[in-house]
Amino acid sequence: MAKGFGFLLILLIIFGSLIIMYPLTVLVGQIGHAIAGLLLTNDKVLVVVGWGKKLIINIGKVTFWLSVNYPWFGHTYLSGKKISPLRTAVFKLSGPCFALLAGSITVLIGFSNDFTTSIKWPAAFFFFDTVLYFIVSLVPSRRPKIILKNGPVYNEGRWLEILWETKKLQRLYKTMTSLIKNGDYQTALKLVERAYKQYPYRHEPFSWIIVCYFNAQHFDKSVLAFQEYEKKFMPNSRLYNVAGLACSFQKNYEEGIEFYKKALETDPDNVETKSYIGFTHLTQERFNEAIIIFNELLENNPQSSYLLSNRGLARFKSGNETEGLADMKAALELPEPDAYAFRNMGIYHLEKNEKDKAITFFEKAKEMAQPTHLLEEYIEKAGNIDRGSS
Repeated sequence: MAKGFGFLLILLIIFGSLIIMYPLTVLVGQIGHAIAGLLLTNDKVLVVVGWGKKLIINIGKVTFWLSVNYPWFGHTYLSGKKISPLRTAVFKLSGPCFALLAGSITVLIGFSNDFTTSIKWPAAFFFFDTVLYFIVSLVPSRRPKIILKNGPVYNEGRWLEILWETKKLQRLYKTMTSLIKNGDYQTALKLVERAYKQYPYRHEPFSWIIVCYFNAQHFDKSVLAFQEYEKKFMPNSRLYNVAGLACSFQKNYEEGIEFYKKALETDPDNVETKSYIGFTHLTQERFNEAIIIFNELLENNPQSSYLLSNRGLARFKSGNETEGLADMKAALELPEPDAYAFRNMGIYHLEKNEKDKAITFFEKAKEMAQPTHLLEEYIEKAGNIDRGSS
């Protein structure tokens, strides 16, 4: 009985010592990150150990935030300067490796000299802690260490895994965009669906499914996919825009406006979102509201073919033919006029019952690899001009 109690007591002492020393190991690991961060960026570094009320220490370019709350949490933040994936990998590896090196050196010194047990045991505990820290840090875990306002904080192994996945997904994205550009939407969709099955926890492949449906003009599927995406991830303004456009292409303009409003909540200065709201007003024949938006956006984007041609159409439709036609002509004279510049000039000629000119501009708009709102309907109207007049 006494022997069993003594063994249990020894285990508790060992376990307690490991726990007590673990925050020190975490701090040493973060110091390793800080050293690497300074060498890689030559910029400010923030080391956080623990969370909550903190002691702040500044040493040169390194700031330490130390807290007794949650002391086994540690993370090191670099300044806003971006570094290459290779340097990021070195930075992520530096902490666990530095801690393990420190633990190995400590135990070697502790046991290679004639130190007392009171020195050897702490050295051994620290070494075992650094081994544990090394394993816990580098074995990828999708369970965050902590979740902050700006997102989850994962261990180093997971960040390295994310780096590798991101590199693969970047190659896939290039392939997808090339396929979309060439009009091979089905192959692009199969590619990103396969990627999403492989990485269901990554938002990128799922967002590309939404984009692929949109480009393939499966607008209903694009909206449905977005609604599923919204349940799982936080959409950015670009995805809200795609959902809004998909609604507009189905003539669900008010639903589209709601998505644009959400996009502006995410990014209040998004020019694309505001331009889509202006275009929706134009389509709804709310011409004055559309012109106000286009005027505001053109102040800082005078070379935008989309804004200029749509303001021109809004002006023309509201009865100001001279200024409207001038805008549409100016849009076509820009170095890279978009499909809407051709579409809108086609609408102008359609309104004038100039069938051949209208069809010429509509066909040019159609040649561009992008969905263009109501283009097919306008082509059909142009083709019916003679029949309607006979």
